[in-house]
Amino acid sequence: LCVPYTYGSNVCNHHDLIYDPKCDTSKELGEDDIPAYCIRSFCYVDAVTCRQSSEERVFRTDRFPRDDNVDLFYSYSTCGSTDEDWIQNLNESELSGKTILAIVPEYSSPIMYKRDRTGKILSKPGPEYYDSSVKYEGAIIEYLNELKRISKGNLNIEYTFGSGAGKKMHSKSKYTAAVQDIADGLADMAVGGFWITGQRLELTTFTVPLYDDRTVLVIPRPGNTSSLPKQTSKVLEPFELEVWGLIILLIAVTALLSVWFTTSGQKFRQIKKRERVKKGAYARLALDEFLDKGMFFCSAGVSPDTNTSSLPQNFLMFGFAFFILIVVSAYVANLAAFLTRPAEFVGTIEAVNEVGLQVCGQAALEKELTTAWPTVSFMFNKGGYDVMLENYKNGECQVLAVGKTDVEFDTELTKKFCEAGLVLTDSLIVEIPVAFPIRPGLGKGLSYWMHSAKNDNGLNFLDELEKLNAPICDLEFKVEDQEADDYTPITPGNLFFPFMVFLGCALLAVVLQLWHQRALKKGSNARTLIGR
Repeated sequence: LCVPYTYGSNVCNHHDLIYDPKCDTSKELGEDDIPAYCIRSFCYVDAVTCRQSSEERVFRTDRFPRDDNVDLFYSYSTCGSTDEDWIQNLNESELSGKTILAIVPEYSSPIMYKRDRTGKILSKPGPEYYDSSVKYEGAIIEYLNELKRISKGNLNIEYTFGSGAGKKMHSKSKYTAAVQDIADGLADMAVGGFWITGQRLELTTFTVPLYDDRTVLVIPRPGNTSSLPKQTSKVLEPFELEVWGLIILLIAVTALLSVWFTTSGQKFRQIKKRERVKKGAYARLALDEFLDKGMFFCSAGVSPDTNTSSLPQNFLMFGFAFFILIVVSAYVANLAAFLTRPAEFVGTIEAVNEVGLQVCGQAALEKELTTAWPTVSFMFNKGGYDVMLENYKNGECQVLAVGKTDVEFDTELTKKFCEAGLVLTDSLIVEIPVAFPIRPGLGKGLSYWMHSAKNDNGLNFLDELEKLNAPICDLEFKVEDQEADDYTPITPGNLFFPFMVFLGCALLAVVLQLWHQRALKKGSNARTLIGR
């Protein structure tokens, strides 16, 4: 633009309306047909003075490159005007007349892909990847096409392929290889779900983020195991091991006391002296009573024989029956939950760190993951998600760190995760913004249209992706939904009260039995209210 020396100098005026060809009103154009900035007044100002003594906004003119040592600054607000229209003009014309060459690093349905001659969606690049006549499809292509429509043709993109050299330099990530191609000047930008990482920022700039991708913990789907030992052991899980020990102890004590209280004691006294000295006789009587009381316990205290029982025996069995009532009720109430309880699992990155499981992660996020979780044992594969899944199946890692959006909106990848029996937890490992890598000088213009499309037209990439995505299976798994309280075993402390009732009854029975035996010693025909 050639203008006289008086352009912008000395006085506030509509300088662009006078000298800018876009503002030429002699072509029988109405006021609405010329850019809005044409009618805004401005003038060149002393930037140092404005910065020191006013709050007027000033801008450096782009008419002269910085290396020309010409520093001219202009201001609209000094002239009581607005700079919004001029700034909008700068942003909208940033990409005007330029065609952006964009690399597609790989196919990912429904995000970006090509079809074969039969119309089938391709999951892996073939010869058509290098053929520009075969058009790309997908959510991200539709998104960029919509940006082009909103920009009224100011945004033009052609798609191309990545170089072999870039892939050789960054064999662990095709996406980082595409960023390298931009840094090498082979392309202007790349399209896809590119994480903004420190390594990539060292190579080139990025647009404003499309969205923030949550890298979450992926684990084997928790469920009921079908193995016989595990299913069998579930009937023991409602009680802690100490509770089972306490139950066995109480049955044994009840049985031994019953030997003393009941006719078993009389039978024992009737055994011949030479047989009574044999330990086996007492052991047999004790075993009989243990089995009898064990059956009484397992039958929940049903139908005890009270016709021939002494008072101490009745007190003992009363305390034992009360203990049975509480224990059986607690066991039955807890058993149903434990029989349907899913297998134990590690569902958070904190738990993974504590247990020491190996985590498969994407090499592109190595620095971000190890910085956020320096004590977690990560394994970074040389390849994409296919290699990561292969490592998991081979047992090289037990869980995975995966970008949630990558899996949920990639049809083929979702299918593979479903087949592998994996689920996405809500345990966040890191959150990384996703954007387009782009050559410096172009990022501002594309970011403007992305921001404008979102705010003024409601265009959101994830919304566009949702329209094309058809979920194959449910990969969501919320750890917080697992009610741990439903699977809390009964502890000895929970049985303190029934145990004390039993203990009180047993002690009272012992006292009564001792009293009864003392009375019997006074004479062979002595009788008491305590005996039968």
